[in-house]
Amino acid sequence: MLKKTVNRQSGIFASEMMRICEDSKDIQDVLNDTSYFDAASLVIYVIEKAGISVRQYGASYTGNLTGALIKAGFKDVTRRVNLATGEGLMSGDILITPHRDVSIYMSVGHLLGVGYDNGRRVATSKSYCNLPYKTVLRYEGIVTPQPTQKRVRRKIKQ
Repeated sequence: MLKKTVNRQSGIFASEMMRICEDSKDIQDVLNDTSYFDAASLVIYVIEKAGISVRQYGASYTGNLTGALIKAGFKDVTRRVNLATGEGLMSGDILITPHRDVSIYMSVGHLLGVGYDNGRRVATSKSYCNLPYKTVLRYEGIVTPQPTQKRVRRKIKQ
């Protein structure tokens, strides 16, 4: 029973990450407003926006990202994936080459990362190729939804 809950929650998290990644205006606004925003910053931003707090586990750059994500509920699934072809990758997987690069696997054959266009940082969607990536992490924890505020209407008795 717990396995089904974890898999369902993983799917919810991956869907939320993809929604955020596809909102290119939101991401581009962050890239434009931040003096230093690299690929690791983008991944941390997307994960936190999807409801997983990873900064509390020390996530701050590519070099410490693997340990922080594992503490936050991600699992190392590198052995379940063929990095040469990308077979076995799932939407929302985090691909890491320590101290070099990190990307989010979006869908069949596409990665989200940070690139440059005429000297300006931009969120990029690029075709999958093995960088070579060393680690693939997949979220298998439970997402705790953020509380929403509800407006309560009260009838006034006369």
